[in-house]
Amino acid sequence: MMTIPVYRLSFKPEDLFELKRDVWIDEPVSAKLSINKRKFNIDIAYRGSHIREFVKKSYHIQFDHPSVYKGAKEVHLNAEYKDPSLIRNKLSLDFFSDIGCLSPQSQHVFLILNGEAHGVYLELESVDEHFLARRK
Repeated sequence: MMTIPVYRLSFKPEDLFELKRDVWIDEPVSAKLSINKRKFNIDIAYRGSHIREFVKKSYHIQFDHPSVYKGAKEVHLNAEYKDPSLIRNKLSLDFFSDIGCLSPQSQHVFLILNGEAHGVYLELESVDEHFLARRK
């Protein structure tokens, strides 16, 4: 049986307060991310436009130390709040990749924020110069 990775986000109270203070601010705050016993110092901010007002937020994560994870300097965690199946976006991305289109890699992850379960998210590879370099 296959299980999805668990991502554990940890914030200092003042950083979490700053993140939640205004969902429209794009300035990241510091946090720690643990993935399969690996620990990362990260910068994290909300992402998206109208979806920032939903209960379940999407995040933009930039790796600080170590500075990369799976060859990426940043990833996105999509809440997929408006998709109760949590799979439509993933299926689309996999389909485009299967037919030869450039498409970001994605995987479902389970997010825990300061010890509290926040549910399943879709991790997306960032489309940037690293994305293009990996695909030559």
